[in-house]
Amino acid sequence: MKKYLLLVISIILLCSCTKEYKLYTSELKYLDDNIKITFYSSNKDKSKKALKEIDSIYYKYNKAYNNINKGIINSNLEKEIINYGKKWYKESNYYVSINTKKFIENEKNNISNKNYDFSKYNNKNYNVSFYIKGMASNEVYNYLKEVGIKKYLITTKDSVLAGLSNDNSKYNIALASPFDDGIKMLSVNNKYIVTKSLYDNPIEIDGIKYSNIVNAKKRILQRNHIAVSVITNDVGIGDMLASTLLVMDYNVGKEFIKNYDAKAIWYYIDNEKEIIKESERLYEY
Repeated sequence: MKKYLLLVISIILLCSCTKEYKLYTSELKYLDDNIKITFYSSNKDKSKKALKEIDSIYYKYNKAYNNINKGIINSNLEKEIINYGKKWYKESNYYVSINTKKFIENEKNNISNKNYDFSKYNNKNYNVSFYIKGMASNEVYNYLKEVGIKKYLITTKDSVLAGLSNDNSKYNIALASPFDDGIKMLSVNNKYIVTKSLYDNPIEIDGIKYSNIVNAKKRILQRNHIAVSVITNDVGIGDMLASTLLVMDYNVGKEFIKNYDAKAIWYYIDNEKEIIKESERLYEY
């Protein structure tokens, strides 16, 4: 079994410029990730301003992320990030909580979490790493829409935000399977694709790796789901939805996702068998 990877294939983006549209790029290092910004625009001044604004968006989320990790929650943005996590606890039917640092510490020290209260919030107990990047990317998406930049591709180690390609065709996105059975090709535009995986900063106890996203409903660390990829039109819910599906049993998750404008691919282990499941009509989405 190999580490789950999300790859981007975009030959058109890399080699096709026109006199009307010029290529603008930037590489940022925020939120424990390398973020690559690429877009086409016919307006030089607007494009330079856009690159600065995108940098400032990721910068402010990175600052908030660092503060939250220190237990500091003062700014409106920090409160917004925390409130979104609290809201999703209920929306996920209590499967996903941000109130998990103490829970994980207990698991590592073999302390019972039978009566752990995920709704008893503590500033020093929050884990927002699994969704804060999605919130930042959603703000970038809304900004690009506002200023009229439609031809873009923004990639991180686990996500792709794809607008239109330069010639208005679709991007070819390759998802590499963790089960050594090749890749899945998705042709998309105006979509957000995000993968949550057992290999994203896993928790290791006695040599066994677990997801750092806790199954709050069952009060357990999860390890049977290897990865879940979500494809959606709604950038704002992509990361939280993928995180929720990662800890839900497949049969529960396939019903849960029907509440959203999204599709998914599940990779999980059942009775030592490697299983891949896909949402219906995935490739038509």
